[in-house]
Amino acid sequence: MMFRLWIAPLLLLLAACSSSDSRTESAVRTIADLKAMCSGRVCHIVEDISIVGTVVANDWLGEYHKSFVLFDGSHGIEVAFEERDIAAILPINSRVTIYCNGLALGRLGDKVVLGAVPTGDYPVDNIAAQMFSRYIRVESLGCEFSYAERRLDNISTADMALPVVVRNVSLDNTLPDMRWCDRDEEGNLATTTRTLVDDGGNTLPLRTLGTCDYADEAVPTGKFTLCGVVDYVDGGIGLRIVNHSIY
Repeated sequence: MMFRLWIAPLLLLLAACSSSDSRTESAVRTIADLKAMCSGRVCHIVEDISIVGTVVANDWLGEYHKSFVLFDGSHGIEVAFEERDIAAILPINSRVTIYCNGLALGRLGDKVVLGAVPTGDYPVDNIAAQMFSRYIRVESLGCEFSYAERRLDNISTADMALPVVVRNVSLDNTLPDMRWCDRDEEGNLATTTRTLVDDGGNTLPLRTLGTCDYADEAVPTGKFTLCGVVDYVDGGIGLRIVNHSIY
C-alpha cells in the first residue's frame, strides 16, 4: 500500500515538538477503559490519562470526514479532528499517543467518540487543528495491525470502532450497474447504506460516504471479502469499508 512518503520529515518534526512540551506524565489506559468512562451522553476528561494505538482509518480515500479511528490491538475509538487532510499528518499504520486530559467523550447511540469539549448540541466538538501538538503525538510510522475475524451474526455493540474482516458476503438486492453510492436528485454522489448478507441469511448495513474516492465504482456482483470498521449506522450496528479493502 502506497502512502505519502514525503510526510515523514513533517511527522518527525511534529513528534519532536510534542515530546518537548510541558505535559505532565500521563497514565496509559486501554481504549476499552477510556470508553467505559462515558456512562452518559458526555464525559469531560479531567484526569492525566492517555491512550496509545495505531491509526486504522482516516480520510485518505474519503472514507471518513474530519475523524480517524485509533486501534490498540483490542478495541477501537473514533476521534473527531478538525483537519482537512488528516492522512497527511496521521497516515494509516502510524502509531499515535493521545493525551486525553481536557478532551471529552461523547455517546452516539452505542458509539463513543473522543473529541473536544462540546460547545453545541453535538456530544463532542472536533479537536482543533492548532491543538494537535497539545493532544496528539506521532510515535512512529509503518506499524502493522490485524483485522479481527468476524461473521455478520457475531458483530456486537462491544465491537464498535473495531477493525474487522468479514468473508464470503454479498450485497443484497444487487442491481445491474449498481455503484457503492447512489446519486441524489442533483446528480451528486450521496452517502448510501447497502445491506451485506452471508450464506446463513444474516444481514448487516454497510455505509459508504459520498465523498469516498470509489463511491462511483461498481459493486461486486458475487461473493467477496471486505475489511471495515464497525460503526453506528442508521440507529444500530453496521460496517464502513476502510482503505478500499474489498477483494
